[in-house]
Amino acid sequence: MKIVIAALPAGGHVNPMLGIACFLAEQGHEICVYTGTTMRSRVTSLGLRFHPLPAPVDFDLSDINACFEGRANLSEHDQIALDFEKMFLGAIAEQDAGLQKLLLQWPAEVVLTEGLFYGALPMILRNHAPRPTVIQCGICPPPLVRPDFGPYGPGAPFTDSPEERMHYRDVVAPMVKDLLAPLQSIYDGVLADLNLGAANSDFLRANLRNADIFLQSGVPGFEYPTGPLPDNFRFIGLPPQPPAPVEIPAWAPDLDRYRRVVLVTQGTIANEDMRRLLSPTIAALGNDSDTLIVATGGGREVPGADQMPANVRVANYLPFDWILPRLDALVTNGGFGGVLQALAVGVPLVVAGTTEDKKEVSARVAWSGAGVSLNTDTPSDEDMANALSQVLGNKAFRKRALALSEEFKRYDARTSLIQALAEVRTRNASQFI
Repeated sequence: MKIVIAALPAGGHVNPMLGIACFLAEQGHEICVYTGTTMRSRVTSLGLRFHPLPAPVDFDLSDINACFEGRANLSEHDQIALDFEKMFLGAIAEQDAGLQKLLLQWPAEVVLTEGLFYGALPMILRNHAPRPTVIQCGICPPPLVRPDFGPYGPGAPFTDSPEERMHYRDVVAPMVKDLLAPLQSIYDGVLADLNLGAANSDFLRANLRNADIFLQSGVPGFEYPTGPLPDNFRFIGLPPQPPAPVEIPAWAPDLDRYRRVVLVTQGTIANEDMRRLLSPTIAALGNDSDTLIVATGGGREVPGADQMPANVRVANYLPFDWILPRLDALVTNGGFGGVLQALAVGVPLVVAGTTEDKKEVSARVAWSGAGVSLNTDTPSDEDMANALSQVLGNKAFRKRALALSEEFKRYDARTSLIQALAEVRTRNASQFI
């Protein structure tokens, strides 16, 4: 079966899809990865076919502020709005045009995208049969409708309180809707320009509600209680991970010389200043002879790496499948993929991110009891010390993380992918009857 894998050209979007692509290639499927040229070498190094996004949306997101002029000076809300305007909603028409050209050159039966890639949505809405089946993989917390009326986006904690639920319904949700109205207008305008009219949902839920099949990374235990799930929606646990682009570091034996190991990561986008999380972690544990602090720059050099305390090790990249099972805690800015990988092996967390989807991730970490959320991108030394003291000293956090890891074991993403492709074969056969 020919399968197009589509993703925005950022590590947190591409990497989960590359793991899926490698697995499907191992199953004998032909794979073509449709993403930005900055990812070309990563894709081809895995033996996968590469096809670039059209030039106007072929973003270099290694430095997102350099990619979008003026972004660095915007407020957090305005940065998110700009990202959606430029990268997500504003890119729909170009992504769609490029995808249609690719499918003419390389007819695929399946287009498998990450859940924030909107470029396959026009094809779904046109619904010109026969067309490829569109499977989407949720790589962020799913924007499911909440029974407590909490809106998606600001990280509003789940509540059972009738008073708080009414506050969400009558005050918070309308306020968030007003804030998102300009983006909804952009989304509606893009679809109108494509002669598609308005889709049957708001832009935040458009992919989830319109995909033929929606495979959500994670497990129900890490999500808020909800009503009946959409018919196309299913949890799949932890997606297959791509091979690590680096080897195990030479200092690997050091992990056995310390009683505890703490990893600090800021992901692959919001890592322009690693000191935001690393410095307060070092302030808390840098003189602790029992604890090894490991930091990864997500591809960037870590400033002052050669001047760190004796119990600190740094690397641009690390094989997560190697180091995560060795950890006592993960300090992270809340990237969804890394958080799920940690929970899948029972590692408790300290999360500190507020950008992109990270408020939603952080809120779920706190709600699940598997870690502490600091609700800031720039925690103070005192806040970090208090959070690490809780996570390392209170066994309840590890217990909750381990409980979630047991739930992850009950979900097999590989089986879910195989089953989804079996559904594709049935669907395709029915189109020609």
